[in-house]
Amino acid sequence: MTHDEEMSFLSDKHLARLAGGGAFARGEKYYRQGRVRDLDRTGSRIVAVVDGSQVYRADLTLSRNGLDGVCICPASGGFDFCKHCVAAALAYRAELNGEPVEAPAEKSSSGKSVGGKAVARESTVEAAIAPAELKKRITAAFPFPRDGLFRYAQVSTYFSRAEPLMDLLESQAPLLSPEQLLKLVDYAQTRLYRALETIDDSGGFRLHCEGTLKELHIEAMQRLDWSAQHKAQYLHELSFAHDGREREDWYAPIPEAYREVLGDEGMAAFLAILRQQWDALPKPPAGSDWSLTFRFSRIRDPLLEDARQRGDLEAVLSLYRKTANQRMDCIHAVRDCIEHQAWDLAEHWLELADEAHSSTGRWQADVDRLRVTLWEHQEKADEAAELQWRIYQQTRELSDYQRLDSQYRQRVVDGLSAKLPEPQSTISCSSRFPLNICREATQLVEIHLAEGDTDAALAICRQWHTTPTTVRQLLARLKDRPEDSLELFLQLIRGEVEQANDRGYRNAIGLLERYRKTLKTSTQQETLRHAIDELREVHQKKRKFIGYMDEAGFE
Repeated sequence: MTHDEEMSFLSDKHLARLAGGGAFARGEKYYRQGRVRDLDRTGSRIVAVVDGSQVYRADLTLSRNGLDGVCICPASGGFDFCKHCVAAALAYRAELNGEPVEAPAEKSSSGKSVGGKAVARESTVEAAIAPAELKKRITAAFPFPRDGLFRYAQVSTYFSRAEPLMDLLESQAPLLSPEQLLKLVDYAQTRLYRALETIDDSGGFRLHCEGTLKELHIEAMQRLDWSAQHKAQYLHELSFAHDGREREDWYAPIPEAYREVLGDEGMAAFLAILRQQWDALPKPPAGSDWSLTFRFSRIRDPLLEDARQRGDLEAVLSLYRKTANQRMDCIHAVRDCIEHQAWDLAEHWLELADEAHSSTGRWQADVDRLRVTLWEHQEKADEAAELQWRIYQQTRELSDYQRLDSQYRQRVVDGLSAKLPEPQSTISCSSRFPLNICREATQLVEIHLAEGDTDAALAICRQWHTTPTTVRQLLARLKDRPEDSLELFLQLIRGEVEQANDRGYRNAIGLLERYRKTLKTSTQQETLRHAIDELREVHQKKRKFIGYMDEAGFE
């Protein structure tokens, strides 16, 4: 990938599109404050440490397919492109350009230590604001809408007005005692989640506020001069608190996100509380409803994780024995046995899985897959192959196809090819109209891609409708073949434009920009110009889309 291509993915405009305007501004501020360190690139992966309210690691991927990034902070949750990802991307951009990367800020009077590492925070205010005044501002930032908020624009405006308060709380945190900070964070969380009872935030506009409060809660806990036992008891009460509803979403995952807060002694104390709670529970009845099994798993899962980290299979299985009448728990136990090569135990738990309650046959395919693994270990090749064939006939999943032997694989390909309808003369790939998609063609493309036959997959996509996801997977294989990929890009672009909304139009422009970057010859560029002329003619009534094309230089 060329320098210009990398810079286009690292531009302010592109980063703001990935993270959102607010997160971009906060990430840029973090970069300017010198909070990025230990920047390293290996292949397409860029990793950096960013000093926020805690020490976080941003993990970026930069390739011809674009820039993506995740972080371990609560705002990202290992999924979203957050402010820490922005800061890391800006630091890498500076390094790429040979510019001096912002030096880490010196620890000031407002600095603190998180997990044994110094984190300096540059205060954006001259003096501390009284906790009572901050509480008033929290109240004003999270009013309770009387008639509710349900439209995206309304919800976006609501949370964009609250975001400056989050920045203020972050800057004020070092000037508050940990007790004061904890009370304010708890109050803000109460206001936020009560407001969400009448706000439809399916667009996720609350995530910055929610993530910041989770980070500040961890910071306050880190600074509190409590004993390890006290912290463990407090976090356990938070994790299982009831005030008419569960509050587990209010905080970062407990205890995982609080390991540094608790330390080894605190984690041991937390697990001891859970163990006592677990031992006191009776066996759940067969066919228990979701609410009961969920409560059991919340108590048991941290104990399971601890046992697995210690490599203690017996401890793992002892936890599953209480819920051995639940089929999914037996399945997990079998997987643990197989991982430890405890084949006799795996067979025993597989028998329990067969006996466990399942009124609908749910998870039967998982049980059968494990039986295939067991039979393969026992060298029962014919029985394993036949059962794997029955599994695939039930699921039609690619992973199950890949476990078939060659004879059955050829049977699948021949069967799917025979069911293909007449080729379609005009292909337009749209996730909005899934009824146009040919299931057999999609399955064949997935199979050909898995087996490395790109040309066979391309031939099918040229004649039949397949899913947008499948087309994107094929395009990843055609990144150095722009003459073959144009019509596939146009399929995706038509699908996005057909959605007739702002997001679809911007996605279409993004696809055009991505294709333009693959062009190498004047002939290829001329072909793109003809395609652009056709798009403008077909969609001339969609003025907003045409405007976006003009803005992006597709004239």
